[in-house]
Amino acid sequence: MRTHTQNLLISVALLLAVAGCPSGPAPVGEDAGTDTFDSGAVGQDAGGAPNDGGTFACSPGVALQPTDVRIESGVIRGSLTNGMRAFKGVPYVKAPVDALRWALPQPLGCFDTPILDATAYGNVCPQYQEDGGIAGNEDCLTLQVWSPVGASNRPVLFFIHGGGHEAGSASKPLYDAAALAKSHGNVVVTINYRLGPFGFMAHPALTAEGGQSKSGNYGMHDQLAALKWVKENIAAFGGDPSKVLLFGESAGAVSVCRIVASPLAANLYSSAIMESGACTARAAADAEARGTEIGDRAGCPLDGGLSTACLRSKTTAQMMAGFDPVTNISSEIGNLNFDGVIDGYAVPLIPFQQIATGNFNKVPMIITSNANELSRGVPNIATEAAFRVAVKTFMGTKWSQDKEDQVVTAYPASAYDNSWKKAYVQVISEATFICSGRRDGLNLAEHSGQPTYRAIFADVPDNAPALLSDLGAFHGAELLWVFDAFAASEVYSMFIGDNDRKTRDDMQSAWNMFASTGAPTGPNVPAWPTYASATNQVMVFKDGSTVATDPYVDHCALWQTLASQ
Repeated sequence: MRTHTQNLLISVALLLAVAGCPSGPAPVGEDAGTDTFDSGAVGQDAGGAPNDGGTFACSPGVALQPTDVRIESGVIRGSLTNGMRAFKGVPYVKAPVDALRWALPQPLGCFDTPILDATAYGNVCPQYQEDGGIAGNEDCLTLQVWSPVGASNRPVLFFIHGGGHEAGSASKPLYDAAALAKSHGNVVVTINYRLGPFGFMAHPALTAEGGQSKSGNYGMHDQLAALKWVKENIAAFGGDPSKVLLFGESAGAVSVCRIVASPLAANLYSSAIMESGACTARAAADAEARGTEIGDRAGCPLDGGLSTACLRSKTTAQMMAGFDPVTNISSEIGNLNFDGVIDGYAVPLIPFQQIATGNFNKVPMIITSNANELSRGVPNIATEAAFRVAVKTFMGTKWSQDKEDQVVTAYPASAYDNSWKKAYVQVISEATFICSGRRDGLNLAEHSGQPTYRAIFADVPDNAPALLSDLGAFHGAELLWVFDAFAASEVYSMFIGDNDRKTRDDMQSAWNMFASTGAPTGPNVPAWPTYASATNQVMVFKDGSTVATDPYVDHCALWQTLASQ
């Protein structure tokens, strides 16, 4: 039997291991790239596949069991627990291996078996582990569907995981969506997509063979392919293909904004939520230079040639060895290896700039930030002098004394429990995620013509020990509430109290109703005003949900000013 101390350590580990690295939103005001919008490329429409009768080229004549679903690719056999069907490890395109490494996703065709066993997760996409080892397999493009028994024409929640575009997977226990689907009887989909050099590496040789699509956005094309799969197949699982909420966290939220801004994504979803991300992308020249370095380290120098044979001949481990994974999210913002690439096709401009043109996929959106995004991994900062050094190090060598003084004035330790460490956490959290969220929210509100909402997640478990209380609402913490991730855990009740359950219920109601109606409502959720600079009204998720004035308006104005100087 576990001791209380062992249970506490297990719980702390679970809480701290929720979301991986962020995607590194740019400081407020940063610009790049000016490619031309390709208005001719649009998304595909398709109806849902039937679950009975009809003539199917794949798996013909198979008699369906209660846990089976038939789609065009064949019969999928899932599992059934407490009235919830789960289908795991379902391939949605061909495996991106061999000649299909660094190729756009290809249609799957028929499954290679009459009945696909979908009772276990598929492979994790290649990525570094904390111990420096490499996990995963390039044959990793699978998805999961959770669907209540008897579901018909239900809204769909489609989730993209985070991890800095180089880590993470939909098979993390955190993303088990049974509780989220059960909470309102809706359908939930989670996906894997290519990561690291296989998903987001641009390279001159790959660009030369890529044609219109160029190189560097393979993981994004996987996400689009999964959305198209949902459009074509989700009716067979009881989902409504016309009501799809696209939501993601961290790099998943950055992915959401890229998809919203992309001409390739029209009609694939009806609403969207960005949790702790920003509308960013990397200039093609910069991305190709980084990709060339990775290729060189893997043993494939350009040397004036453009052959891709060498790159495709390398093992997974050899390609992974070409870059250093980011392990400290507090010190590596802006230094991450991979992001979406401005290619003039899937990503015509930086998504923030694309939205400002008014030419994007306009749907109702929610933009969320956590109150203490980057509290994990911050060293002790005990004095004002140490605070100044840390801020200057974070912002770069060109940071002036005048800017330093303005930040010290705006973030005095006295405002943060007399802790210079907590003041520094707010500096880096607001200068990156929080103020980027405000900027993106206002940009969408101005140009969308659709409702845009802003939320701040500030909840901390009622019974959290000091270690967790001091971290506050850290990066990725809101996912515990959205997915009700500890509902089945023996240690859940050690930390979570009635106030936290109110927050969970309100967030799940808002997310599910947003999928259904495009308005974030719920039984106990107060009327949520749309976001605008004139009113600055946000929803604060803490001990339930409360409408408040955005508490970061003045600080974000400061960061905007400092970025322009």
